[in-house]
Formats: sequence, structure tokens, C-alpha cells
Amino acid sequence: MYMASDFRRVARVQLCTKHIKAAPLREEVEVEAKPIQVSRTIQEIEVFLKSSSTETFSFQKVEVVFY
Repeated sequence: MYMASDFRRVARVQLCTKHIKAAPLREEVEVEAKPIQVSRTIQEIEVFLKSSSTETFSFQKVEVVFY
């Protein structure tokens, strides 16, 4: 997280995860991340875990707060 934030000090990381359903064993899963809000002190990112058939298994919202 420290390197991904251009080496700025991180004050807090908040993670909200919603698992929709389990991925089958040996299923190939893709991860897609999209920024929601980017500012000097707060970054919010949405993360989706999807299968090759574009079925969503999990959704996460990550909030990073910098000093």
C-alpha cells in the first residue's frame, strides 16, 4: 500500500467486502479495479472478482486515507 500511494504515509485503510457466491474449484478468476474517488488525502477503489464467464463472485470497496 505504501508503494502504491507514491510513498506517502498511510493513516488508515478500510475494506468492505461482499461475497456474492463462492468460485468453483480451479475456476480462473479475473480481478478488475476501478477508482471511484481520488484526492490528495482519500482514495476509494472498487474491486470486482469475476470468472471467465463474467459472473461476479465478490465485490470490495477499499478506502485509503493519507496523512
